[in-house]
Amino acid sequence: MSLNDNGMFINADQVHGDTVLIENTYRNEWRKQVKKKGVTDSSLALALDRMKEDNMSTLSQQLTWLNNAKFTEVNCWYKNYSFVVYSGGKCKNT
Repeated sequence: MSLNDNGMFINADQVHGDTVLIENTYRNEWRKQVKKKGVTDSSLALALDRMKEDNMSTLSQQLTWLNNAKFTEVNCWYKNYSFVVYSGGKCKNT
């Protein structure tokens, strides 16, 4: 798959914290939020087990990758703890 000239890559994803403290804050807040919404302990355990397979990178890594790939106007538009929306554009002839 490729991006058309003047196209925009937009990604909504989860990211890993840049430090252990930040990562722990992300995970603790996520647990609080899902418990507040009524997720059962068994459902939470299943989700946590599945999440062991995730290989998340940090937001700063992902933005760097876009910049290194010559994307333009790289930006994070939304961030709520580990949930992010970011993008980068592809100018013609880059």
